[in-house]
Amino acid sequence: AKPIIDKAKVSHAVLVTSDFHMQRATVVFKAIFPEISFSYAPAPTKLPKQELDRLYAHEQKAIERGIKT
Repeated sequence: AKPIIDKAKVSHAVLVTSDFHMQRATVVFKAIFPEISFSYAPAPTKLPKQELDRLYAHEQKAIERGIKT
């Protein structure tokens, strides 16, 4: 997608993803597209709290791994 977005000279985009994934998606998109300003639209995930906590923990670990590399 990067070549297409670069060619289109996009300056603003709306990032839409699940609420538990928004933090990691934000980190990734800002790293790949530092010249784009973003608005965010997290989509609610209707799961039990225990499952959401597991997903949030997984996302946090993925962010930490990404920062190390």
